[in-house]
Amino acid sequence: MSTIPDRIPTRSHPVSLRQRLTRASLALVYLLVGFGSDEVVAQEAQPADDLMEVFWEFRYSGGVNTVIESRYDGQRFYISMGDLFGALQVNIVQEPSQNMVHGFFVDTSRPYEIDFNAGRMLLGNTEIRFDSTDFVREELGYFLELSLYEPLFDMTITLDERNLSMSLTTPDEMPVVAEARRRANRVIREEQTFLQRNAPLLFDRDRSVASGGVVGYRMSTQMTGTSPRASLNLRGGGELLGGDLELGLSGNYATVVTSGESFNFDVDSWRWRYVTRNLPALRQAQVGELSSDGLRSFSYRGARISNDPVDVQRFFGSYPMRIESEPGWEVEIYLNNQLIDVQQSDATGVVNFSVPITYGSTSVTVREYGPTGEYRESQRRIQVPFTFVPPGEVRYNLFAGQALNGDRELVQATTSIGITSWLTAK
Repeated sequence: MSTIPDRIPTRSHPVSLRQRLTRASLALVYLLVGFGSDEVVAQEAQPADDLMEVFWEFRYSGGVNTVIESRYDGQRFYISMGDLFGALQVNIVQEPSQNMVHGFFVDTSRPYEIDFNAGRMLLGNTEIRFDSTDFVREELGYFLELSLYEPLFDMTITLDERNLSMSLTTPDEMPVVAEARRRANRVIREEQTFLQRNAPLLFDRDRSVASGGVVGYRMSTQMTGTSPRASLNLRGGGELLGGDLELGLSGNYATVVTSGESFNFDVDSWRWRYVTRNLPALRQAQVGELSSDGLRSFSYRGARISNDPVDVQRFFGSYPMRIESEPGWEVEIYLNNQLIDVQQSDATGVVNFSVPITYGSTSVTVREYGPTGEYRESQRRIQVPFTFVPPGEVRYNLFAGQALNGDRELVQATTSIGITSWLTAK
């Protein structure tokens, strides 16, 4: 004959009325079981009305803090599948009309099925058999015996009857934990995103007549028979008259038996540019050895004026994107593997994004997350030529000078007009 266990809940601090009633009922069951007769317990489960309700405080991985309902028949506990899977956001569909529960566990590649008529549980290649005493069926759903969760779902459930708390151990990442991890990663990604604007310019540039500079050189020597040869190349740049100057010089020295020593030093190329930021109609002016970019490109020595932006253009504009997902799903948009936006779909499952598009090749990744672990991913690529102009903008270039490959005068002009987000006329 068994005795009353010493695990009857006792607390010195206040507890709720519902917990007190539950604990009193639990103590009464222990008394009845402990001092009752030694008759063999029937294999058939007790009617649901004869089972005691026990509520467990369930906390899991810092993201779950709820109450899980169970049933107690005096010997075993039956845990509510709906409460447990709902708290963990595991997909579950309960069909009382067919006496069946099915869904997928953690991800869509692991479907499971529990057939209560046949007494069979399936998850992939794993099959577990059970009988009618291993579950309780009620109008609110199904309750599985505590030990059945481990062989099929690899979920070890531990009950602390003294504190009426329940703990869970599993090697799988539950969907509720995956969702919390995604939310934390979004904060980190948003802090690192390259879409953040550059720091504002607090101080204007102080222009000088001449200031700073950098020089690079390359020098080489060789022997041709008994005649030495040497060459020197210099390239440098600096500030001149408030603009930037680039200059290239080259020199050669050789000893030739027939003509003696020879030495020459000349300017290879030079270019000077002046930039303005406050004049939209004239942003830069250049003189020196340049190249035009019209229908035919020419190298020439002369001048160029333009209103082309001086800074490197990164973003072309916004691209409207309509995603047809499922109702209540979370949809993330990644631009070149960086998160730029996340939204939840409406009742129709539609999400509308305004995606900033960069010049060049842009990779757009769409990741969709369902409320119970569903996941879909799609990718697309958008190409924006660097010659495209945003809608409504007009840019021009004017070239004038003397062509370097002949004694010809050159005058050339180009104009680019952004008509739409997909059409630029030049």
